[in-house]
Amino acid sequence: MTTLTLTSTDAFPRKTALYVGRVLSGLAVGALAFDAAIKLTDLFGVPQTAAPAGCPGDLAQPAGLAEIACIGLYLAPRTANFGAAAITLLYGAAMLNRMASSEPMAAHLVFGAYLAALVWGGLRLRRA
Repeated sequence: MTTLTLTSTDAFPRKTALYVGRVLSGLAVGALAFDAAIKLTDLFGVPQTAAPAGCPGDLAQPAGLAEIACIGLYLAPRTANFGAAAITLLYGAAMLNRMASSEPMAAHLVFGAYLAALVWGGLRLRRA
């Protein structure tokens, strides 16, 4: 009796995995780029909305620059793992800050978890 073992290439064809990985990574990069842009341009009054969460308003632009650096690391093939870890760390810290300010569980609190899933899922499928 033989046993059937499935590997990632058996279950998900390589071209499909690469395409889906690029789409997921593109969605994550788009969300990150939008978030960085509103922090850098003060489009939606980021400093004023960050104050109730306990974050000084003058940290918005450095946070936007950090996001751009993380995007660059994530998009470069040699540093993609480090970039994904940096993005996860950045948004994990933001989630922790939101929890420490005792805000209710809302969409902006779990956004970091969704983003991390997109980043790591896209990276995994791009490298399948």
